[in-house]
Amino acid sequence: MAYPVSFASGKGGTGKTTVVANLGAGIAKLGKDVIVLDADVTMADLGLVFNLDERFSLHEVLAGKRKPSDAIYDVGDGLKVLQGALSLKEIQKIRLDRLKWVVRELTRKTEYLLVDCPSGFERDFVTALGSTTHLVLVVNPDFPSLLEAMKVKRVAERLHIRPVGVVVNRTLGKGIDIPPNEIESILELPIMGSIPEDIEVKRALAMGTLVILHRPKSPAAKAFERLARSFVKKFKAL
Repeated sequence: MAYPVSFASGKGGTGKTTVVANLGAGIAKLGKDVIVLDADVTMADLGLVFNLDERFSLHEVLAGKRKPSDAIYDVGDGLKVLQGALSLKEIQKIRLDRLKWVVRELTRKTEYLLVDCPSGFERDFVTALGSTTHLVLVVNPDFPSLLEAMKVKRVAERLHIRPVGVVVNRTLGKGIDIPPNEIESILELPIMGSIPEDIEVKRALAMGTLVILHRPKSPAAKAFERLARSFVKKFKAL
């Protein structure tokens, strides 16, 4: 049974979904079974990152129309995705309280369950976060992003969700970013990985694929592979 792990930022624009998708693919490349779940019921975009059609989604599961296992896309090599719907036509029919059950069902079917949480601090975010056991913060190396991440961490602790680390995304380097040791000091968490700003990430997204698969030798892809190894090692030790 997997640990369900939330990935959250507080604010939008950190590249969290891109991080979760590439991390999932990186873990799968290590020979592990992974499910990535898009828990954003109003602004889902994980399916776009994987270039999936919209035959079925989490919305239908939360509306009681499908079982979780019937809504999963197998994208190959041990990686599976349960996407949120781009359309909001089912939004009035969903029951957010079913999300915890969905997460529980998925943990029985994989080694790693990565939950891409919504931005903000509304009910959908709290429900998604509260359905998991552990939290990874995804931040940019600037103070506004860290401030939002601190809020997320406090909410997680109130819900008895264990924060385990930070992914610093879109780093630019010395003299521009907040230094890694300062980020760790502010958030009181270890950095699990740093992903550099890389044009190949955007090129891969434009082609409907992931940089870790499309340009495996690019700086971002190599960073995602290191993050995957770090993530697996972290949860093996828990």
